[in-house]
Amino acid sequence: MFAKLKDGFGWFLSQAFGSDELTAYTAEYTWESNQMAHAMMGFALAVVWLRLAISRWERHQWRLENPDADGRAPGWCGRQWQAGKCGLKKVPVLGPALAWAWHSLDFSTAVLFALIPLKEVADILLDNATFAGSPVQPNRWPLYFDSITDISFWWTGMFLAAAVVGGFGSARLNGWRRFLLGLGGLIACVAFWYLYAAPIWGDQKRTFDQSGLPFNYTRLAVLAADDKKWQDRLARGETEDELRKKGKSRLLADYGQWEGVLKGFRERTAGPTTPAAEHYVVLGGTPEQRTRLAVAMGCEFALALRGRSEAWATEYRTATEDDERRKDLLTRVKYVTAVAGLERPQVLLPLRYVECLVIDDVNVFIPPPFEADHSDIRAAKAAARPTGKAADANQGPPLEPSIDSVRRGHYKLLGEKAKENDIGTIWVLTGSRNVSEWEQRKEDWLDAIARTVKVDKAKLQLIVLAEPR
Repeated sequence: MFAKLKDGFGWFLSQAFGSDELTAYTAEYTWESNQMAHAMMGFALAVVWLRLAISRWERHQWRLENPDADGRAPGWCGRQWQAGKCGLKKVPVLGPALAWAWHSLDFSTAVLFALIPLKEVADILLDNATFAGSPVQPNRWPLYFDSITDISFWWTGMFLAAAVVGGFGSARLNGWRRFLLGLGGLIACVAFWYLYAAPIWGDQKRTFDQSGLPFNYTRLAVLAADDKKWQDRLARGETEDELRKKGKSRLLADYGQWEGVLKGFRERTAGPTTPAAEHYVVLGGTPEQRTRLAVAMGCEFALALRGRSEAWATEYRTATEDDERRKDLLTRVKYVTAVAGLERPQVLLPLRYVECLVIDDVNVFIPPPFEADHSDIRAAKAAARPTGKAADANQGPPLEPSIDSVRRGHYKLLGEKAKENDIGTIWVLTGSRNVSEWEQRKEDWLDAIARTVKVDKAKLQLIVLAEPR
């Protein structure tokens, strides 16, 4: 996880000291905090559970060692057992087994550690019920791997508690044996998540942090499941007006687009290999809805758990001392607003392994750029320099770029970057649809987008959101 020991120590100091009031809540920080909470909850649960189990075991041992001490057995249970009033004694075969389980310290410990996998199985069953019938299903592998990782962190705290309780237990508890078992389990769990799970999840979270995507995202499968509930209620006879009065609304204008467009998009994006470049245009709905859908689509790239190419791995290893270069290499998807992305398209140039660009807030009432020529490219590059002029004599005389020329050049650079690295795009068109020019402006921009990414206009996949009422 850390290239050098000092890096790990520096990370520990940064996490252990300083006020959380001033800490940026990145995805990586949130994941680490969540897993630390799992470990500490496991430790607290195990300490309480094991102390109660040891207390019950010691009372039982006292009763076995003092069979004639009628009436002096500690606790109500002990007196009931000695008086023959305990119901377990009267159950043939099963009774002694249940009595043994109740008093066995090893059995109590096994039950304790089995609780966490059972809890994770319940989580998976609840997820299956939530997304049953949804047109866009979540990727199962990350869900299962997340459960296994959570178990390893819960058990880290629980094995630590077992080692501590066993190490300070009495000799009759076989404390050293229990200490060594707890220590062995602790080492195994730490080795699993430190050497295998944490690097995978850490890479995923850092990839998201470098994407520029908003932190309060909603996953695509969740949005699809919400629309499925809307569709089911319509099928049961409720009307759209009734649902809106209850504060319910649907996302897509055509429910079939979940199955026809977004299902395949998610499956290709979550697959084991880098998906081929595709180009989507989101329009309709409210600005918040458009952004939420575009961000959800971008998250499928940022949070995909798939391997990297050998070329990427080699370059990443050689960038050990260059933290900024490593961040660039981790960027799998980039979210920018149209203004920011076109004002400084050169920020995309070092992103060699980016797979998708999400371009938000493309205002259709701003005239789209027409075909750019060489002078527009020079204008865009010149505008990116502090002087605003062409600095290289080989490029020609100093250039005072116009706004339109710079815009055309920026779109040209964006398209070349997308075509060069086979990058997909997600465009979010904004602008009031209640004016007469909307349809013509929209078509002009679709023409400009197709020209920018160098595909036929018919290959642009339009995703239309439901209009607010």
